[in-house]
Amino acid sequence: MIAIQSVDPYPTGPSDAGWFARPSGPTSERLTLTDWTSFRLVQKESLTQDIVRLAFASNEGSLLPDFEPGQHIQVRIKTANGQVLSRAYSLIGPGHENGRQTYSIAVKKLVSRSESAGSPGAVSGYLHEDIEPGGTVELTAPGGRFLIPIKSTRPVVMIAAGIGITPFMSVLNSIDANNEGSNFLLYQSYKTPTDNPFRTQINDLIKSRSNLKVFTYYTQVAGQAFDSREDAKDIVFGRRFTANCLPAALLGRRPVFYLCGPASMIQELTADLQARGVHGFDIFCELFSATVSRGHLPAASAKIILKQSAVTLDWHPESGTILDLAEANGIKMRSGCRVGQCENCSVGIVKGKVAYLGEARPQYDSECLTCQAVPDGDVILSL
Repeated sequence: MIAIQSVDPYPTGPSDAGWFARPSGPTSERLTLTDWTSFRLVQKESLTQDIVRLAFASNEGSLLPDFEPGQHIQVRIKTANGQVLSRAYSLIGPGHENGRQTYSIAVKKLVSRSESAGSPGAVSGYLHEDIEPGGTVELTAPGGRFLIPIKSTRPVVMIAAGIGITPFMSVLNSIDANNEGSNFLLYQSYKTPTDNPFRTQINDLIKSRSNLKVFTYYTQVAGQAFDSREDAKDIVFGRRFTANCLPAALLGRRPVFYLCGPASMIQELTADLQARGVHGFDIFCELFSATVSRGHLPAASAKIILKQSAVTLDWHPESGTILDLAEANGIKMRSGCRVGQCENCSVGIVKGKVAYLGEARPQYDSECLTCQAVPDGDVILSL
């Protein structure tokens, strides 16, 4: 059952304004987002047992900038114990929209709220359990380099595992149904149909876009009832998607591949696609982190010295990543995807060692991906 909670994003406006009403007067100007900006949650919808859709509107009632399909926003919260944490989430609406008033994301809950506030699931737990329509968070402008074309002379193949579907939703919502010169294929994989957060919406999009083809794989079921809009031949039960599922005729057309999911899936598919003759420069990836073991964290506290800034931070396991701790202390650091993929957060290690929460690693041992790293003893960073 889908539960939807919402509030009027502009309660001071006309009573009949409605959720998508265009603001009047000075608020009709597009908001310029240059730093963290306060937004209000205006709608919260349960998509699956562990995924919610959240829509945010600016506090001033301003129209919002457009974005490129595949981009994300960063969401910053303040926990009950005063910690300031942020995570990146893909935007799921159309990239370009007249009178845009909201940014929408879909968030999977990673871990129980009983976990430390510095854990990877602290922000998702807050967005699932604590905030309700009317509550506020801070957002950044849309950003990210995982840009997916909505017009292409070559087939665009998107491959998603689980919540990795989210960056592709903005693509599906942005495709011009009349652009028959472009060809889009989506291969998506879930455990069961109840884990598919956008099943209904994607089925509607398939019917309205002749240049879109969708293939769905459910790994843990062996036969289920089909939605009346679904084509049974395009749904596979009890089988995992692999690169061998792609027809040779498709590969012969030199498609461009976009992969989104956990590191293990991306690594396997990248290797298998290249084994089938796909060039590495035709494969683009977005890494989505999964729950990590807290046992990988160093047990003791440590000092993080930022050499150029002449700042020393006291780190404890509940502090989260180096980036989390720095931001909680008002120190601005570069960041992007928050899962170690874009490497925007990379800084040099002057002395000491770090450990990583997930599977992401920098190219060189002398670098540190602060969004995924914790100190392994005292460490000096070049920042």
